[in-house]
Amino acid sequence: MKRTAYKTILFLSILIVSLASLNSFLTIKGEKVALIPKFGQSPTIDGKIDTNTNEWDDALKTSMTLYQNLSDPINGLKIDFWLMQDDNNLYIAVQVKFEDHSSSEFNNEFVGILISNNDPEDPPEFKDARILQFSNISAGEFSYEDYYINGSAYYIDNKANGTGAAGLSGDTSVYEFSLPVDVFDSSHQDVYLGHLYTCAFGVVYGDSPSYPGGIILSNYELVEIQIPPLGNPSIDWNLILFVLTIVIFGAIGILFGFYIYRIFKLKDKIRRLRG
Repeated sequence: MKRTAYKTILFLSILIVSLASLNSFLTIKGEKVALIPKFGQSPTIDGKIDTNTNEWDDALKTSMTLYQNLSDPINGLKIDFWLMQDDNNLYIAVQVKFEDHSSSEFNNEFVGILISNNDPEDPPEFKDARILQFSNISAGEFSYEDYYINGSAYYIDNKANGTGAAGLSGDTSVYEFSLPVDVFDSSHQDVYLGHLYTCAFGVVYGDSPSYPGGIILSNYELVEIQIPPLGNPSIDWNLILFVLTIVIFGAIGILFGFYIYRIFKLKDKIRRLRG
């Protein structure tokens, strides 16, 4: 019995260490971990987050901190960064909050989404830019532009792809983007967002209509474009691994407790025999 218990505990310990190592390998490599967009009802791209219609409720909601210099990340600006997909598009919402946001200081504020090719380097080389540029933030006047990037130069695309809208709600500016997925651009001016492609998505912020000269703050995340579900929800391997970890730890605890109980019973038996 003792040898069996020892072997069982040893096996489960090795298994849990292996699972923990696998999880660490997947999430800790000194690299960013790709965000996985959620599928949901298509939002209305109008520069507003409409809570009455529950748009964006299904989105992956995370935050990002923008910095003046990513190699020296201090005094950052925290923003909301939301991701969602439907069968045809990737949707991105960025929300930026400042005190007295409607003042003329922010009249020419802009937010841009920069996109790299598949499997980007670190730092990524961005090839595509979608920019929402205010001309009068308090009046809600903006333009949506599609650029391709060559080196550090921005060039307007021959044809704008995707849509975007921006608006100011209180002291929070809202930027909504819709980017087509699995649509190849024969002009090669737009990055191809193929299913299961992992691209870097940069967020840039500035206050004057000049690119890239007007960019003040920036950061990026990796995003893995998903395949539309075929009726059944996709498997959440992180959840499965988490549950499996709890089960194994629980089993180890139970076996360890049972082993201690057997030791005490054996000691009692030995004490009675000696007595």
